[in-house]
Amino acid sequence: IALGGVSNKANAGGDDLARVLGEALMREFGKVPGVATTSVGQSPLAADLARRNVKGFVLDGSIVSLARARQGDNIELTCSIKVSLATLPEHSMKAFYSGDASMAIPAGEYRPEEEDKLHRELVEGAAQGARQHIVQSYLRTQ
Repeated sequence: IALGGVSNKANAGGDDLARVLGEALMREFGKVPGVATTSVGQSPLAADLARRNVKGFVLDGSIVSLARARQGDNIELTCSIKVSLATLPEHSMKAFYSGDASMAIPAGEYRPEEEDKLHRELVEGAAQGARQHIVQSYLRTQ
């Protein structure tokens, strides 16, 4: 699995959060037995894949939204992502995941200056969910 494009389309969290998503996806898919990940920005060549008789895939991901809302006595932070898995080198779409992660923090304990750290945790949790979904729905059948 190679990492394709990652982006942060949310109006929060900054550009660094896209990098966090990419790293989290590669770390999560690196945990899957029988799956090898490549370095960021390195895609295996079709000839290398054929020579090794290995299927290649590319992951693309985006952070769709990051939100904060008061829910009773808590502050709830949410993150929505989209992740796709396509074949290499054809880029034929094989699996798609759209998911959310959330956390509730008691309002009295919430610190706005810690929100970037909390956003990173949400993105990493959402990446874990993407890995679980894509492995169960597609990779296990390969």
